[in-house]
Amino acid sequence: MNMASKGTVLASRVRHEKLASGNGNAKIQAIPPLAMAPLRKVRNGIYRLGARAPLRTLFLQLPLYRNPDTRGNRKPMESRLLEQTLAEIKNLFPGVTAYRVWGWCRSERPDGDSDLHMRFEVDVRIGRYQKQLLRNWKHVLNLRFDQGGGIFMRLSAPIQLL
Repeated sequence: MNMASKGTVLASRVRHEKLASGNGNAKIQAIPPLAMAPLRKVRNGIYRLGARAPLRTLFLQLPLYRNPDTRGNRKPMESRLLEQTLAEIKNLFPGVTAYRVWGWCRSERPDGDSDLHMRFEVDVRIGRYQKQLLRNWKHVLNLRFDQGGGIFMRLSAPIQLL
């Protein structure tokens, strides 16, 4: 089984556990180190495609509050979820910049929705193969934070350091 399919299997297993539990709570586990090994190789310049890939900035925003309940109340996100994700980031990348940001978007509510997020920025060389692993990781993050596809993850255009 190749590395990309291992990430897909992990996401499928998490989805299955969430459905099987019946209450919508998934038993989310960290991504196995073997499934993310190619991203660590990018950091070290070992993985051939990653070593030739252009340098880009990865932007990731994680919610600090859960989605609103039926009354519009938002509960803080469990700190263990952010800690687990930060541990994965530290394991995958050589460095990270993190800060709190305020976000707003249009919604059914007249004033829209706004809340606080943690924003992570990482400069890294990413090729096609690593992009697929990031997509798999994004899917796992959506399940972990119960966002239904709302996790913001983006890669910049190729950058050049000064």
